[in-house]
Amino acid sequence: MNPIGDLKTNAADAAAWLKAIARLAPERPIILVGISMGGIIARLATVQPDTPRITHLVTISSPHAGTWSAYLGIGTAAHQLRIGSVVLQGLASKPLNCPATAIWTPDDALILPPTSGKLAEAETVAVSGYTHFAVVEAPAVEAAILRVAMPSLHAVKSA
Repeated sequence: MNPIGDLKTNAADAAAWLKAIARLAPERPIILVGISMGGIIARLATVQPDTPRITHLVTISSPHAGTWSAYLGIGTAAHQLRIGSVVLQGLASKPLNCPATAIWTPDDALILPPTSGKLAEAETVAVSGYTHFAVVEAPAVEAAILRVAMPSLHAVKSA
């Protein structure tokens, strides 16, 4: 992944990786978790042509509606993460093609406004008391990921 490169290029690379995983283990569920910009890349990857079926998408502190702090960033990705960007508008116009959970923190100082971490079509989990990157350490985040992963893991074990 190129952290300052084009989000669509990163998403195409992620989609190719997902295809390779699906070829190696076609019976396995794919639960895709993306943190911050990685959540946007994951969403973009799920809408790529021929991307394998994603069992569940989890985004953590991802700027689904953009962030004002992207105006301070460099590179193509920063431009694409700005509020109202063409990339984010295009993504918002596409329905989710898998169940999703959007985890966000009202204490986020990087995703501005923090409510940009919400995703209308997804289950939304607010985790207070944690900042942008620290939220991954919150017990509620682990619980949310396990909640969506456990049914898939049980299905694989019983197969």
